[in-house]
Amino acid sequence: MSNQPQPGDRVSYINDNLSGIVKRIIDKKQVLLLLDDGFEIPANISELIITKKFGDKDVEIESDPRVTIADSVDNSDRIYFGAITEETSGGLIVKTYLINTTSVLVKFTIYKSTDGYIKGIANGDIEPSRAMELSTFPMSEASEFRNIILQYLLFAEEPEKIISPTEISFKMKPVALFKEKSMLPVIKVQGFLMDLTSENQAKSIDSNGFNREQQKAAPVPDIVDLHLEELTDQPKKLTPAEAIQLQMRVFIQSLEKAMVQDLDDITFIHGVGKGILKNEIRRNLGSNVHIHGFADADPKKFGYGATIVYLKSR
Repeated sequence: MSNQPQPGDRVSYINDNLSGIVKRIIDKKQVLLLLDDGFEIPANISELIITKKFGDKDVEIESDPRVTIADSVDNSDRIYFGAITEETSGGLIVKTYLINTTSVLVKFTIYKSTDGYIKGIANGDIEPSRAMELSTFPMSEASEFRNIILQYLLFAEEPEKIISPTEISFKMKPVALFKEKSMLPVIKVQGFLMDLTSENQAKSIDSNGFNREQQKAAPVPDIVDLHLEELTDQPKKLTPAEAIQLQMRVFIQSLEKAMVQDLDDITFIHGVGKGILKNEIRRNLGSNVHIHGFADADPKKFGYGATIVYLKSR
C-alpha cells in the first residue's frame, strides 16, 4: 500500500484517534482532510497512515460523476480545455472537459456563442488534479460549439489577496479535433488541448496557484464589418428577419463596448444593398443620447456602405 495519500483515500493519524478522508492535496507535505465529524483540517502526510484506498467499498469523496481524478498529483499549475472524439453506435461524438492542475479550487461557468446567441454549457467547482466533463454532443453539432466563453475564479481558503475573476474567449475549430492531438492531463487520452493560462490569456500562475495578471477585456475594434459572412459560418441558413436581428445585435453590442472603452468613434460596414440594415442602424443612432452624431464613412476607404459614429466622452 502506497505511503502517499491520494484524494479519496481513508486515513488515520498515527498517534491520534482521528480519521477521515483525503479531500485534496495541498502540497507535497500536506493534504486537506475531511474528518469523520465533518470538519476539514490540513494534515501533515508524515502523520497519517492509509487505511483504505480510494475505490474500495464505502469510500466516496467525488459524488459528481462528471469528475475524473488524476492518478497522481499534477502540479503543472495550468487550466486546460480539452476535447476528445469517441465512436459510438449512434455515430461520432465529442466530449469536452475543463482540467485543473493548479493547487487551488477553480469555480467556473462556461458558455457557447452561436450566431450571436449565448447559451450556458456547464458550471461548477473543480478541485486540483481533476478534470470535469462539460458536455457531450454529436460531431454534426460541433460547429455550434466553435466559440467558447469561460469565466473562472481561483479560490483558496487563505489567499494572500483577493483574486479577480477571469474571462477568456477562445475557439474550438472542428477540424482541430482530428489534426491537433495532445495528451490530455488527468484524463490521459489523446485529444484537442488548449492551455487557458497561456501568455496571451491569464499569465503565469505562481506556486500558490494565483493568477498574477488579471485578464483584460479585449478591446473592441474601431471598424466592425456587419456582413453576414463575417458573423456566422452559415449565413445562407438565416431568414431575412434572422439575418437583420443578428446584424443589429452585433451592432448594438459593439457600440456599447465602444462607449465603455471610451473610443472617439467607431465605423460600421453595412454594405449598400437595399439599405435595410443602414436604415435600421441610423434609426437606432438617432435616438441614442450617448453619441455626438453619425455620417457616411470615408468613401475612399469604405465605398458608400459604411457609417461612422462619433461618441461622447465619458
